[in-house]
Amino acid sequence: MKTIFIAENNVAHLKMLRKWINDEFPDLLVLVAKTFEEGRDIVEHQHIDLFLLDINLTKGQDELGIQLAEEIREKYPYNTIVFQTVEYDAAFQIDVHERIGSAVYLVKQDLTKQRLIATIYRELDRFETPLTSFIFIKERSDRTVFPTHDIVRIEKVSNEHDTRFFIYDPKNDSVKMKTFRVSLSEIMDQSGAEGFLIRCHQSHIINQKLMEYTTVENSMHKVKIEREDTLIPIGRTFKDGVLKGLERKLRR
Repeated sequence: MKTIFIAENNVAHLKMLRKWINDEFPDLLVLVAKTFEEGRDIVEHQHIDLFLLDINLTKGQDELGIQLAEEIREKYPYNTIVFQTVEYDAAFQIDVHERIGSAVYLVKQDLTKQRLIATIYRELDRFETPLTSFIFIKERSDRTVFPTHDIVRIEKVSNEHDTRFFIYDPKNDSVKMKTFRVSLSEIMDQSGAEGFLIRCHQSHIINQKLMEYTTVENSMHKVKIEREDTLIPIGRTFKDGVLKGLERKLRR
């Protein structure tokens, strides 16, 4: 279940926003705060996907919403923050960008249900779209490139220098195997592996975004991944990293 957090001190406006969102997204968990302190407590203790913040959280020009956003960025460096503003102010937005990075701005006076819902749909869709990164394989004069999110798993061939790649083919909805002469360490050293691939064994790499669960079979920990019926062994050295990766995925 995705979660949206609203920080808004105007009770009537907050009630309206919540109703609009609940009407369109019955499966979306909505968390609300009317003060900076309430918002800070929720951010500290809850998982949140999308943030909708009023810039002023008192009757004055306090900019507590910006201060809250700065704290949010420490925990959520990439999640979308949507600000409600009184008017578009380019100089102000530049200042905010320098403090917290990119954000979305909605002018309160012009805000409609249609515009709010369209914004939420667009930003939530980003969670379903994999980031674009690639793994590069170079053999002699040949160079092969794979989108990292299409890699299901990789395994070292026993007693050989070869490595098998299990690649998802979205057009045919199938997993295909390709063999290359490259080490698992060389793969994990690539920047394209970060956030996607995780070493789970001396002979195995998996796509951590495809992990489903772990189990114990014949006294060995193993992990089940999507698109594969095979259980992949987890080495002792890599067990903690795999479990933490699975926990992060399930929290999403």
